Amino acid sequence: MALIKEINAIFGLKRDILFSSELEIKGDSEGRLINICKHLGADIFYEGAAGKNYIEEKKFNEVGIKVEFQDYAHPIYRQLHGDFVSHLSVIDLIFNEGGESLGIITKK
Repeated sequence: MALIKEINAIFGLKRDILFSSELEIKGDSEGRLINICKHLGADIFYEGAAGKNYIEEKKFNEVGIKVEFQDYAHPIYRQLHGDFVSHLSVIDLIFNEGGESLGIITKK
């Protein structure tokens, strides 16, 4: 958690970080996700691409929650040595691009 908070600070992001276990919300796997979204007032649930294989969007849509699946395209950025190496951590990006890092990972 300390690393996530530090990365948020480097990016200038001010986000509340919650643990679902602290919310004491019940339900089966999808029901619990829906209940967490409702509890937090969310109308969009962002899920990894693999979620397409098991998330039933209809259940979310029925309660007014849109499901968006990740469509991640790894950005190419300057690295200090040699050819570009893809899929390293955000720490590599920060050390190589500094203040430009957030813009690199958020541009479409």
